[in-house]
Amino acid sequence: MPVYAAHLREIIKKGIDHPENYERPLEGFKIIVDAGNGSGGFLASDVLAPLGADTTGGAPCTSVQQYQGHLERD
Repeated sequence: MPVYAAHLREIIKKGIDHPENYERPLEGFKIIVDAGNGSGGFLASDVLAPLGADTTGGAPCTSVQQYQGHLERD
């Protein structure tokens, strides 16, 4: 996943092409991520935060093995 996260960061940096802060173009932005405990949780910690985004306050982004929305059955 680290290679994929680095690739996504490069795409974002090139797309924004910030003239003064190329390495951290999301500095000053608060971005809330709701990955629903799914595999997309890496986006906040491995892609957006290294680019300067404040990702605090979102839903839990830790991947779990079982979908939490399923009802328990006896």
